Amino acid sequence: MSSATSRIDNGRAASAAPAFSSPATCGTWLDALVRNHPKNRLVELERQIERLNGHRLAAAERFAILELLRAPVHSALTDNRREFVDRPLPLKPAEQAALDASLVTWCGLADGYLRCVDACRGRETGTEGQLAVTVQRALTALAELQLDCYRSGRNVTAGHWRKVHRAYAAAETAGVAQEPVADALRRGRSPATPFGAWSEALLLHLASMQELPARQAGWVAHWVRRWSSKLELRSELPPPSRSAPLFVDIESDHPAGYRATPSSVQRIVDTSQLKRSLKKRILALENGQSPAELGLGEDCVQPHARDLLVQMYFRWCKGGAARRHERRGAAGTCVVIGGLEAAHFHISGGMALGRPDRTLSDEEIRRQREEMAVFGRILATPATPGAHLPLQDTNKHRETMEFWRLVDQSPSGLQLVRRADQPGQRFVGRQLVAVRAPDMKVLHLGTVRRATIDTDDALHAGVRILAGEPMAVMVRGTGLNEIRSKAVPAFFLPEIPSLAEPSTIILPCGWFKRERVLEVLPSQDRKIRLTGLVERGSDHERATYETVSAAGGSA
Repeated sequence: MSSATSRIDNGRAASAAPAFSSPATCGTWLDALVRNHPKNRLVELERQIERLNGHRLAAAERFAILELLRAPVHSALTDNRREFVDRPLPLKPAEQAALDASLVTWCGLADGYLRCVDACRGRETGTEGQLAVTVQRALTALAELQLDCYRSGRNVTAGHWRKVHRAYAAAETAGVAQEPVADALRRGRSPATPFGAWSEALLLHLASMQELPARQAGWVAHWVRRWSSKLELRSELPPPSRSAPLFVDIESDHPAGYRATPSSVQRIVDTSQLKRSLKKRILALENGQSPAELGLGEDCVQPHARDLLVQMYFRWCKGGAARRHERRGAAGTCVVIGGLEAAHFHISGGMALGRPDRTLSDEEIRRQREEMAVFGRILATPATPGAHLPLQDTNKHRETMEFWRLVDQSPSGLQLVRRADQPGQRFVGRQLVAVRAPDMKVLHLGTVRRATIDTDDALHAGVRILAGEPMAVMVRGTGLNEIRSKAVPAFFLPEIPSLAEPSTIILPCGWFKRERVLEVLPSQDRKIRLTGLVERGSDHERATYETVSAAGGSA
């Protein structure tokens, strides 16, 4: 992937001419393109954009052709995102190929518009009055490229931010950074500006989208597109009472940061208007208004909308999200085990409770119904689900233990790295893992806060440690309707009063239901009632619970 966005270069001549050399012939070519299979369309668009960028053409003609290609490119690449967004890392070969195709095509579209920007700056015939729109188009293509990088667990490659700042600087120097530009494709009837497109790229970076599930990342992308115009450029620092400003060195290859730079070309971006807009919506949600009424998106739901707005409030307007504990540099090897079942196997010492794969006979169901009616539980027998048996696929779970290099750590988190091409599991954000750092005596549970692959093909994982020593158990549903239910692996985590952490249970996805009563195995005398959902991960749910007394009430 590291070379995907560098395959197109403005100064390199393509090996063949494009299939069109004028807006008219491009329109005819696009009419024929719609009859192709969607994947073939993307291949053809990528190929023709590369050839167009290597072909000599009048700037006015080039711009008109790019405007015709822009909507089909957006449509094809939006569909293509399904192939690689929110997938475990490292990506499979087909997923990686889809990502590379998207990045190359976005980069090609941006480079085409940047050639038009250069022509406008050089006052080429036919480009009068086009600088603002060409800059805005180039920046939005680069912002879409960023979005695909972040949502696939990647960071942008070297040179990206230099290209972004160079495009914006061209508009600023010409005095058209705030000039309104029509962009019905991305903004409907609302006008766009070069400054707004530049701000969009800055905000996308600060949102830490690699930590968000796909649905919420989509919400943030929508919000950024809508609110990027609320940022303002300042010649001096805003008053301390206002929101924290952003600082950008527009001659560097770096994104916006929260600290001033020593550069003489530093830009100060005021986020006060954005801060007011976010606070207004957070309060409205707390007062019962729906996300749709506030323009947050038709698929945006509570309470996730409010929680995500608060996250963005701190990331965009308050100098970044605060850590509970500061991390310190560390070294050594850390054991990592991915997934609930594999973690359960290792924490339970290689033994687990058998889960029958066969369907109970009518006679067994009748007997268990009678036992439920008489004793309030199913009596354990050697054949009863819940007897101690060696877990099947023992070798498979043993092979899930990996050894990662520890980069830094804090009492509540670890930063780990291994080679992406190293044999091992694939990891995704919010996945349950078991870890043991050099200073840990036993395996602890954690969740992958973010998983990313850098330009050197190193797989990085930020792990949030779940406090307390886990206890591996098996649970199953109770009641007449759940006699056929199988026991599943689970973990109890103890209450930690000093951290205000309640006692919780970790279950497989789909098992949480408020007031659901579960039987804890092998001791069938113990039952718990689920009382609240603490968090939902990609492969697990964490819930609070209360113990159910023998009489059926809460203990």
